[in-house]
Amino acid sequence: MSAFNPAPSLSELVLRIIPNLNQAETLVLNTLDSLIESASDPLEVLRRKEQKQQFTLEIYRLRLGLEGVLERYRDDVNALIDNENHRSPPLSLKPGEEAVIQGAIAIYDHVRAFQRGERATPTPR
Repeated sequence: MSAFNPAPSLSELVLRIIPNLNQAETLVLNTLDSLIESASDPLEVLRRKEQKQQFTLEIYRLRLGLEGVLERYRDDVNALIDNENHRSPPLSLKPGEEAVIQGAIAIYDHVRAFQRGERATPTPR
């Protein structure tokens, strides 16, 4: 059973999910850099640096998966970029790609909850 009912369209991926992931990445990395700079406890600095490294690796993993999807739909992506009204197809996802898209959405949702004060840390987990 798919978590997407129906699967997201290419336009949702390109115009909403990926930009949201970019925003979340920027906020988390800026927040962690600020926490690292202001920390006086060396253990806190180490903990925050480890969080930053883990988050960076997770973003890298997600981007690799997203690039695979975008590569398969290259012609439609180009048409979408040229004309936002382009009717993009629903995505036909390969195994693992749905988890990548869900992961990108989950990171954004977590960061938004952090901004609202509903989460204690900027990074998931």
